[in-house]
Amino acid sequence: MQRWEVHERARHFIDLARPAGAAELLGPHLVSDPDDTEALVLLAEARADLHQFAEAELAVRAALRTDPTHLQALLQLVDLRRAADDGADAVGVASQAVACHPQAWSAHYALGLAHRTGPPPDPRASLRCANRALELNPHAASAHQLAGLALGDLDDSAQARRAHERTLQLDPGHTAARATLIELDADEGRLGDSAREATALLASSPGDHDLQLLAGSLVVRAGLTTLPWVFAADLVMLALVALGQSVAVRAPVAAALLALVSVVWYRRMRGLPRARGRLMTVVWRALDLRGRLALLVPAGPLAGCALVLGLVPVPGAELRQLLGRVALWWGLGALYSLWRARRAAS
Repeated sequence: MQRWEVHERARHFIDLARPAGAAELLGPHLVSDPDDTEALVLLAEARADLHQFAEAELAVRAALRTDPTHLQALLQLVDLRRAADDGADAVGVASQAVACHPQAWSAHYALGLAHRTGPPPDPRASLRCANRALELNPHAASAHQLAGLALGDLDDSAQARRAHERTLQLDPGHTAARATLIELDADEGRLGDSAREATALLASSPGDHDLQLLAGSLVVRAGLTTLPWVFAADLVMLALVALGQSVAVRAPVAAALLALVSVVWYRRMRGLPRARGRLMTVVWRALDLRGRLALLVPAGPLAGCALVLGLVPVPGAELRQLLGRVALWWGLGALYSLWRARRAAS
């Protein structure tokens, strides 16, 4: 079989999401023709698709030994180094790609990606690379997306939104751009719109890890917006206890406050994506015990505290002070836990 036939068939396998078939075809071919650079690059891509990253890197480095300036091989090595969390090497390889191919927008894009992940992350350098890539190819959707991410890192949300919207104009199926716009909507307080968009997006790709992270972030945001209401209910009940109000007064107030909190919780959670796969695992691991309780049950410990304060007889002064301290510190701890989880899941 001619080289070009092997390349064409291997590419066809990869495009059909059958990387194992490409690897089976290329293996014997490379035994008889070990210096076939294109075959090595295709094998690296197939191995990476199979999550065999060590084998993929061996193949791509073999390709670069036969052709040190091969653009696709350099770009593949950048991706593999980033996947291995070796940011410094990724920046070095991407810089080599730019030096060898200064007019290739994809080389500048790869360098921008490497700068964004670091270490240390350098969003300004990432933005410069994205802008250079766009000078070379204004219609590169992925370069617009990278520019939007870098602008977001620099807290320029308005420009970031425009960049992501431009990405979707060029590529309506760009999932990462849609997900980022959903997060921007949530940051601006449009949690309901974000929830509906995220639910639709997750339904189309339920196994997408990044979308699961996004959904987890929205769930935590909902918790953050509900917890202050429960905390306020506790403070009201503590005030009634401190004033010595009877159970006859406190019980209906507690019931009304908890009903209000339940309505708020329902409105916040309505339309949020359902837990699938690793969605809640990611959020769960980011929370401590208080945060987990606050997420599982609508701020359960605090709501329970309000209920107890509404139904039990008025305790002594020392016990009232103890209850007040417990409610205060538990509430602050739960708020902190959810804030930390939001940062981890976003």
